[in-house]
Amino acid sequence: MTTSDGRLAFAARLTSATSVQDLADRLYAGVGAVFPDTFVGFDVLDPDTYRPLRTTASGVSKFFLSRYDRFAREDDPILHEAITQGTVAYNLQSMTLDEWTSHHIYREVFAMHHIVGLVYAPVKIDGRVVATLNFGRSARRALFSEGELDDARGLAELVGNVMASLGRVELVERRAALYGDALDLVSEPIVITDVAGAQRYPNAVAQRLLAERAGAGTSFDEAVVAFESHSNQGAGTQFVRWIAAAPSGEAFVAFLLEDPSDQQIPEWLLRVLTPREAAVFSLVATGLRDMEVAQQLNLSVHTVKGYLREVLRKSGARSRSELARIAASKERHHD
Repeated sequence: MTTSDGRLAFAARLTSATSVQDLADRLYAGVGAVFPDTFVGFDVLDPDTYRPLRTTASGVSKFFLSRYDRFAREDDPILHEAITQGTVAYNLQSMTLDEWTSHHIYREVFAMHHIVGLVYAPVKIDGRVVATLNFGRSARRALFSEGELDDARGLAELVGNVMASLGRVELVERRAALYGDALDLVSEPIVITDVAGAQRYPNAVAQRLLAERAGAGTSFDEAVVAFESHSNQGAGTQFVRWIAAAPSGEAFVAFLLEDPSDQQIPEWLLRVLTPREAAVFSLVATGLRDMEVAQQLNLSVHTVKGYLREVLRKSGARSRSELARIAASKERHHD
């Protein structure tokens, strides 16, 4: 007789699995707390064809598994019932013991381990069967009780929840890896700051740049503060070209100047522009329209127009095209 503490510990270990293989290992290691004297199998299936993608078991030989897949899986009426009806199927509820032991799949496969009691519990994710838990007992202890059938149903539901969670984690990790690879392919130095999570993610170019500038001059965080506070000291624009905040407000993306000497803003103009005005100047000088600048800087179009008026006034330029010429020549504009 198993204890409730043993069952809870077993369930807790299953929910801590880090992969499907780890889940199978934890299942086999602790399933005796729920099903003593039982052969146990765990088959991961293609949810469209129900063909096995991964077949493992505890207590039976590899030859048994191979022979089952070749000679019994297609004709197994108990497995077919479990999958098509989506519920626990028990051979001795569907047929008598004599009928079972006379069936060709028993004679060709299950007789190898004298398995006369057989239960399949379908594992489902979003209503689709993605695996089965397989339980077998020899003649010494053939019968499964109603309570054990309920346990099989509950265990299959738990395994399905764990597999669904593992799938979501795998998807997030795959996306994160792809996004990280894509970010590293960008030649511009970019730093993503997760404020809520207290983490920072520079791409490859930004990592090199931050390492080179460590301990020298304005730090990255000082530049961010200067940019966000609209400081006139130019500290932000000497390091940070512009900052775009995430809609949630819990993260922001900083686009860095790889080499301050390469910036488009002449030194004389940089001294009189605020960091925000300098960012607007840089983007307008590349030909972006007000709406595009607003999107880049996460500002309203109205705010961008206000910054642009100040840029035109301070630079003495009469038009956007003149701003572009100032950026290209880095010479002082003359009226």
